[in-house]
Amino acid sequence: MVRRRLPAGGQVIVDFAHNPHGLETVLGSLRGQVESELVLILSSKGGWSREKRQRMGEVAGRFADRVCITDDDPRDEDPALIRAQLRTRADFEIVPDRATAIRKLMTRLGCGDTLLIAGRGEDDYFVTAFGRKLHNDLTIVDRTINTMNAPVQGA
Repeated sequence: MVRRRLPAGGQVIVDFAHNPHGLETVLGSLRGQVESELVLILSSKGGWSREKRQRMGEVAGRFADRVCITDDDPRDEDPALIRAQLRTRADFEIVPDRATAIRKLMTRLGCGDTLLIAGRGEDDYFVTAFGRKLHNDLTIVDRTINTMNAPVQGA
């Protein structure tokens, strides 16, 4: 688990929780520590069962105030099908591109909010049907924080 504080007072946590038990453990632990909203980025790798994905969606719905489903290592599976299997509630937001979802949710966090980016930890790439694609959640978080801290041009 890696934690980053945001300029506006929120925090981002990157964690490897990638199955129902791991997700429940980390969300349950955070639930009692969060001052305001607990926001979750949820995903599932290709090759897992529909039942496991549904359980992950159910856990997310019980513990998180907001959930955003993204893509993660689809391998040879259809990413849209994976996202649909995770979406156990209609109010779960879907943003297929994980980097876009991270940046979007980070900019929405307020003071006391926590964003948990679950499922990848510090992995450096996705595995798709077309090969590897470079991606690291923590790098995206750090770059987004640097952008948030950048001085406004012309001010």
